[in-house]
Order: sequence, then C-alpha cells, then structure tokens
Amino acid sequence: MSRTSPTWMIICNPKAGAGRAVKDWAQIEAALEKYQIQYEYRFTEYHRHAIELAREACHAGFRHFVAVGGDGTLNELVNGVAASGIERLETCSFALIPVGKGNDWARSTQIPRAYDKAVALLKNGRAGTQEIGCVRWTREDGSTEERLFVNMFGAGFDSYVVERIVKKMEEKKKLSAMSYMLELLRSLFSYKSRPARIRIEDQSLEVSLFTLAAGIGEYNGGGMRQCPGSDMNDGLLEITVVREVSVPTVILNLPGLFSGKFVKRKEVSRHRSNALKLEGNGISMEVDGEWLGKAPGEIYVIAQKMHTRLP
Repeated sequence: MSRTSPTWMIICNPKAGAGRAVKDWAQIEAALEKYQIQYEYRFTEYHRHAIELAREACHAGFRHFVAVGGDGTLNELVNGVAASGIERLETCSFALIPVGKGNDWARSTQIPRAYDKAVALLKNGRAGTQEIGCVRWTREDGSTEERLFVNMFGAGFDSYVVERIVKKMEEKKKLSAMSYMLELLRSLFSYKSRPARIRIEDQSLEVSLFTLAAGIGEYNGGGMRQCPGSDMNDGLLEITVVREVSVPTVILNLPGLFSGKFVKRKEVSRHRSNALKLEGNGISMEVDGEWLGKAPGEIYVIAQKMHTRLP
C-alpha cells in the first residue's frame, strides 16, 4: 500500500438497517481488505454519538470519514467535523456505505448499495463536492441551536412522522420496514395541517401547511422525490411547499410523490433560494431523518462545501 494512502475513520451505527450494519460488518471488512483500504473504526453506542466520535477523530488528525449507516449517520459525521471548527469541512472528505432504511442521500448521489462497490469508491471514486444546509431554531428553553444537513430539511407532515418514530424508538420499540409504513399511515390520519408563514427572499407565503421540503438532494422519506430537479452544487435550496390536502388525495397521489410528478398539483408551489424562514405554532422540523424540534426556524446554505467520494 502506498504510504500516501489516506487513513479513513469509519464510524458505524450498529442499529442502522434494523441491525444490518452489525450483521454485515464482516462483509464490509472483507471489502475493505480487498481494496487495501487503510482505516480505523468506531461503533456508536447512543444517539448523536457519531457527532462526538467524528469531532474527536478530527481533533486527532483524521481528515477522511466514512459513515456506515444511513442519512442520519452521515449527518452526524458532518456535524461532528464542523463542531471541531466549521473551516474543517473544506479540508475533510466524506463517504457512505449505505445500510440504512431510507438511504436518500445515497439515492441522490447514486452511491451503490452493494458493499463491495461502495467500498471501492474509497479508492477509485471521483472526488465531488456539494452544498451543505443549516437550520437555526429556538428551543423551548429559549436557547438557539444549529444543525447542518446534507440532503434535506423537512417540516410539517414528514417531520411529524419522524417525531413519532423517534418516540417509538425511545420506548425501545424496534421498527421494521412494515411497522414504519404502518406508522406512516397512522400519522397520515392523525396529522393536522397548521397555519404557517414562509419567507423566501421578498415573498411571504401564508399557508395551511401540509408539508415543506428544502432540498440539496432530490429524495426524502425512503425514495420520495420531494425536490425533483435539485442541483447539489448551485448554491440554492430546491423548496417544495404543499398546502393542506385531504387524506384520500395524498393516498391517490402516492405514485406521483415517488416519481416527483406530484409537484404539478395545484396545492404545490416550488421555489429556489439560498435561504428561507419558517414561522408557525407547533410545526415539527427535521433534517436528514433526524428530528430537531418545532418552528420557528431559519434554513440556509452555508459557505463551506462538503467533499465526497462519488461513482
């Protein structure tokens, strides 16, 4: 092996893919050995542990990071590196071995699901870049918090689903793909659209909000194409606003939600901007499948780029 080969810090979420990350770890290690990847690894032990591990690794001198998990694990790695200094993002690179349930960032960037092919990118992949988003919001205690995101910000219905799933997981309940879909359907019948004000540049939208997506990538929620046509390097967020719709309308338009054709409906408006502000009482917010809290929030693209390994 060349002495100039980078040493990758691999951070694995053992709960990803309903435990598949641990079950398949031997296969991932075999692929790492096959391609002679120099690496160290850590397993996370609790929620947001990957943020701590990435921050510590960055302080220790690591500049190349791999997330073994889903969008949430990759999100934590980027936030961990940024926690050691936002300028570090320009000197680090990130890769993903996807084993999560959603894998929407991998879908947007065409990262292969096969472990062998995903690992091969660490050695033979193309160096790429993309924008990074940030959410700034106020917590219930009045403090302000920020969280970066690499794929998508969501508010309204999709975040309401994430919030419910987080609570199920806190109750130590395992969620299979089937139970996730059942929770999605239950949420559809219990969710209520809420009045919202969305400020996008010189526009102010007053709507009864069903859901809002602000994407760097195109996909969210396990393959739903909520921000079709999003460009990950144009410095802008692709913003999709869906006003209040009936449950039957949502169910009948599910195919269009996955294809992206739903954006043609009269209840949908589309926008592009590097920032927006969301105001409204009790509107739930999430990024990359990680629940944050309630509006108000400010969402914007930061100056720093994310460096990636792509097909």
